[in-house]
Amino acid sequence: MSANTACVTCREVAPLLGDSGFLGYPSTEHGPHSHEDLGEIPGFGYFHVGLEGIHLVTAEVSAYMAFLKAHQGHQIHLSLGNGDEPEGFEEALAAADYSALVAAQESVPPGFSRATMTYACDECGEELVSPEDTLRTVARAVVPPAAALEAAKWLSAAEMEGDWCHGLMGALDPFGEFMMGLGAFLNAHAAHGIRATVGSAQ
Repeated sequence: MSANTACVTCREVAPLLGDSGFLGYPSTEHGPHSHEDLGEIPGFGYFHVGLEGIHLVTAEVSAYMAFLKAHQGHQIHLSLGNGDEPEGFEEALAAADYSALVAAQESVPPGFSRATMTYACDECGEELVSPEDTLRTVARAVVPPAAALEAAKWLSAAEMEGDWCHGLMGALDPFGEFMMGLGAFLNAHAAHGIRATVGSAQ
């Protein structure tokens, strides 16, 4: 599966997410939204709020949200390459500078660090550490219990089997050990107090 997202109105391709991936329907709204190939899936905005709540915001997630906000009200299309595309979509792909998109994806913008995220429980000291990624820099930020429990809803193993994402890598890899364990960690420690820290990768 290979996904492409573009604003058909402006003939502009969205920033890259993972390895030709996507995270929900390309909308700032929570949804659910109907997609011809994926059925009913949450909007990107739903996952963005969850990631903000637990401070797990990557540079890719931030750039993708900025794109959606800039093109709000336009026709934005998520293609898995399985059918007819709307007029203007192929033109957007043809006009895209993919070397520039890859360079932007690999850059470390101001306010971000190429690092790991550590979640630590204040009460029992248990920790969960993410793979390296380009993450928004936070120094021992509190994860509110409500945010932890809300994020844990879609981080459960059952939810991971859905079609809301594809091709995500690094800290957001939904089938990696970290993300598969994060929902359980947040559920178990939300009431204890969780702190999130982005530190320089070793």
